[in-house]
Amino acid sequence: MLDLLITGGRVVLNNRVEATDIGINNGKIIRIGTIEPKEATQIIDAKGQLVFPGAVDTHVHISEPGRTEWEGFETGSKALAAGGTTTYLEMPLNALPATTNRKNLQLKLDAAKTKNYIDYGFYGGLTPDNLDELTDLADSDVVAFKCFLSTCGSDEPGDFKNVDGTTLIEGMSILAKKDQLLCIHAEDAGLTDRLEAEMMARGQTSAEDYVASRPILAEVIAVKQALDAAKKTGCSLHFVHISSAEAIEVIQAAKAEGVDVTVESCPHYFVLSAEELQELGTLAKCQPPLRSKAEMEKLWGCLMRGEIDWLASDHSPCTIELKQGDFFTAWGAFQVVRIRLM
Repeated sequence: MLDLLITGGRVVLNNRVEATDIGINNGKIIRIGTIEPKEATQIIDAKGQLVFPGAVDTHVHISEPGRTEWEGFETGSKALAAGGTTTYLEMPLNALPATTNRKNLQLKLDAAKTKNYIDYGFYGGLTPDNLDELTDLADSDVVAFKCFLSTCGSDEPGDFKNVDGTTLIEGMSILAKKDQLLCIHAEDAGLTDRLEAEMMARGQTSAEDYVASRPILAEVIAVKQALDAAKKTGCSLHFVHISSAEAIEVIQAAKAEGVDVTVESCPHYFVLSAEELQELGTLAKCQPPLRSKAEMEKLWGCLMRGEIDWLASDHSPCTIELKQGDFFTAWGAFQVVRIRLM
């Protein structure tokens, strides 16, 4: 006897959609095919519905504790559940304090345990000031680590900070010894900071100017830097929200050389373009920025060839007030629920 029968739905399989039934025992699917109702103690009628596995979003920002008004665990996990996500992994920013040591991780664990509606896990952070706490954090309940090569953070105590080249190597050496994965936000700080300063000094603050201040070259430079560090240290890498085919090509070449590296991109880079950014406004400002329609087509090619390991949302909430201003002063993060994907 089955514990649960899901019947009448259109089941999404790995290579087709089929009208069939699903039988479940002890929380696991044990049969897919025609099943008689008498064989199950509980029945869910999914007539007219698509039935597919729950999504796992490996790149989510929830701002609790410290910035819960941006979005906390309760509303964030409810929204994920409503969208068909059953598990999320949360980045070590934008909460205050950031998840950069065991104490800060415990604050997050305590805040999360009674407020989540789906399964979850947390990343730890690699920053310039936590190298001496990295080993202890690696021995805790974090699933992996994250660092920024582009400038990030604020003057708020406990906020997340980007690494320099020396910290990157030292941190990766520690994480390699602990067999830990490091996720990389790959944009070269030197190039993007200089271009941003030049644009703002000239009063060039349009969507086009913002995209030009964070060129594909900045992504490629940072990817190459991180891959070189991985070769020296043996640290496993994962590149988050890669936005360009050129960066994907560099990563694929490193894979062919034996580097332990994976890569994700995000849905917004496949459905929204830089040409639409001025009309979409600062709600669609993100880092790296939306790319041209021509680049979008190249990225689709990478995805269809299997060169991108998976997609993640990079949902990064904030208050609507922080999205005010021009394309340089507004908060730079993509908020999935606020932008309708065309």
